[in-house]
Parts: sequence; structure tokens; C-alpha cells
Amino acid sequence: MASYSFSSREIAETLADVGRKAMAGAPLPQEPTGRETIFVKTPANGIAARSGDVCTAEDCTRVYLSALEFSEKSSLTVPVVNTTEEFVEGSIYISATRVGVYWVFDGEASGSSLKQLTATSAISAASGLTFGTGTADILQINSGGTAYETAGLADVDIINPWEESIASGAMLTCYKEGAKYVIVQVSCPA
Repeated sequence: MASYSFSSREIAETLADVGRKAMAGAPLPQEPTGRETIFVKTPANGIAARSGDVCTAEDCTRVYLSALEFSEKSSLTVPVVNTTEEFVEGSIYISATRVGVYWVFDGEASGSSLKQLTATSAISAASGLTFGTGTADILQINSGGTAYETAGLADVDIINPWEESIASGAMLTCYKEGAKYVIVQVSCPA
């Protein structure tokens, strides 16, 4: 006579059947729950924005959270799909969520919220509640860690909330608001 440690013989037999299938090498059904999330570092060139109904994808470096710090696993890359209409910057940490067989960018970057830029046009002054506008180039720290260099991306649109115009070439500190960058601070050349 068999002894079961479950309240139902049916449950015990089902579990035993699953165990036999696993030992025989039969694949077990493992549908994603939609709650799996991983951290990755985007490639240096970033991930292009979705174009119409066509999403983009780039191989990203897998990142683990260890002792409250990100630890990159450079030998492990995963393709991450960008479903948003915004470019995902290069060399930043993002989270991706499992959707079916795809890892999908969830729209939130976990890199620095402030960016350094340099004005590529004169930026007009704000007037009352109407902000000034212009364009700028996103900067990144060079490989030697000694200076800024252009990230090589297309110019971005700038919002100037201040009632002073800004000359082309000025260094800007900005945060991203939608597809535009809002100026927080501007260099003041002597």
C-alpha cells in the first residue's frame, strides 16, 4: 500500500508524473509570468527608437545586483527590444522585462538622471511661461576618464526655462523630460 504525504492522491501522482517527465528529458511547460525583470547595460551606441510599428533591438550586457552594486557580466549578452518612441542612450543601466520570448525595455533608465551637453545652436531665452529653445549635443566621459567628448548622437532639443539666452558652445547640465532636455545649469565663461 502506497503512503502519500499530500492530502490528495491525485496531487501526489501528478507530481510524480512531472518528475518522471523531467528525468526523461521531456520539456516542462515554463511560460513566463511577465514578472521576470533583469538589469542590462546598453551598448555604446544605444538602442534606436521604434519606427512606426517596427521595434528595434540591440545586444546588451547582462548586469547583476550584488552587494547593492551593479556587476557587469561582459561575456553574457541578451537582445533587448525597444518598444518606445525614444532613443535609449548608450552605456547606461536599464531594466528589461520578459514578454513571451523577448526581453523588453520598460521605459525607465537607471543611469544618471542628469546629463552634460554642449549647445550646438544659440538657445533663446524664456519669456514668462514660454520657454526658450535650441539644440545641443550629448556628451560622455572619454575612455581615459579625463575629459568630455561628444557621444556621436544626433542633436537633441533643449528647453531653456531661464530668461537669459545661451550662446552656442556653452556647457549645459540637463535632465530629460519626454524627448527634450531641460536646462538645470549653464556654464558661465569668464
